[in-house]
Amino acid sequence: MVYKKRVRDDAITENEETVTLTATTTDGQNTTQTATGTGKITDDRGNDNPEVDENVKANIEVTDAGSVKEADGEILTYSEKLSNAVGSDVAVDLTTGGNASKGDDDTNTLQY
Repeated sequence: MVYKKRVRDDAITENEETVTLTATTTDGQNTTQTATGTGKITDDRGNDNPEVDENVKANIEVTDAGSVKEADGEILTYSEKLSNAVGSDVAVDLTTGGNASKGDDDTNTLQY
């Protein structure tokens, strides 16, 4: 007989897991009355970050810069990050907006 156990992806970063199947009989025709087989499930890790499951999702977060006085040399500082690690590199496009006049109230470039 062949028995199959379907595996499901749980989108959790985790160590190797095992699933066992144990067969037991009380039939006197068998010398061995219990036998166990083990299957292993290895986590599907990301290509760029092998420490994280490839199905883990994250939210992008940007902090507010607060406020500064309108004066030459003042700097608004924002930070951007993901809410948690993910399995592959994430590309981010940065744009600026608002009602400040570009070139008059702020520069046209971002510093990294």
